[in-house]
Amino acid sequence: MSKHLILALVVLAASTAAACTSEPAAPAPRTEAPRSDTDRESTTLYGLDVVDAKTAFAFGLNDYDFTGSIVLKTSDGGETWRSVLHADRSEFVGLDFADANNGVAITDGGAAFVTSDGGETWTAVSD
Repeated sequence: MSKHLILALVVLAASTAAACTSEPAAPAPRTEAPRSDTDRESTTLYGLDVVDAKTAFAFGLNDYDFTGSIVLKTSDGGETWRSVLHADRSEFVGLDFADANNGVAITDGGAAFVTSDGGETWTAVSD
């Protein structure tokens, strides 16, 4: 069942991204601790990076009062998801993980956030 859930998320992310035509302003992003389930449940997904059979990361916009975009993580094949990164009033446009620990998320303003512990902590990097 988790394989089907991940496949469904890929299809959802692709179709949602194709329908997105507006470009929000790009104020400076900031990271926060994971937020409430409202963030997770009211997010439109735009991208998904499946690392292995159990681990995947997704990013999208929070549709609840547009609080910015978030990165979600599953460690159980898609049964549960939790917020691991939040960019306030900014939009993630890319996400890539080399393995279950090392990844990067990029915002529309060009900010990059890296993690080396599977999304538990993130560091903003600049040129």
